[in-house]
This record gives sequence, structure tokens and C-alpha cells, in this order.
Amino acid sequence: MELEGWQLGPDDWPLTCEAAARDIIEWLSPVARQELRATPQPDLIRLHFGLGMTIRDRHGLHRGNAALLESCLGPFGHPDSASMKIIERAWELVQGQK
Repeated sequence: MELEGWQLGPDDWPLTCEAAARDIIEWLSPVARQELRATPQPDLIRLHFGLGMTIRDRHGLHRGNAALLESCLGPFGHPDSASMKIIERAWELVQGQK
């Protein structure tokens, strides 16, 4: 798989949970955005391996984006948990929640 174009480099990483959620919403196709919108909140965990992995890779959560980890979870956050926080925030945004 060609990663160029979807995996961001350190100069382009979002540094806050909010910015990461907004980036993912923009990056998703219209169909994928609709699927996220239609997913019931309790079922968001099902997105952990697909969308969550994309978030972890795209935003450098396993490559040193400590600012994003801290924004999502505090100083001792884990990339897997941070990606779920980003998914949850993206879900809120596509629902029209503040």
C-alpha cells in the first residue's frame, strides 16, 4: 500500500485532540463520514482497528507525537487510547455536537 499522501509527517501532525478529529473528518470520504455519523456511540469501539489504526499512523501517535498524546489523555497517554478519544471527538463533531 502506498502511504504517501495520507500519512502525515512531523511538520504536519495535529497537536491537539480537536485538531486531529477535525483532520480525520476532512480526510474521510463522504461515505466514510456518513458511516461514522450513523455509528451508535456505544459501537465506536468497533472502529478501533480500522479508523483507529489510520489515526495512529496518520497522526504519528507511534512515531513521537507526544503533544497529541498529552492533549488527548495527559502526560501518560497510550496511542491506542488517544486514537479512541479522537474517534469519539470526530463522532461528536459529525453529530453536530460542540
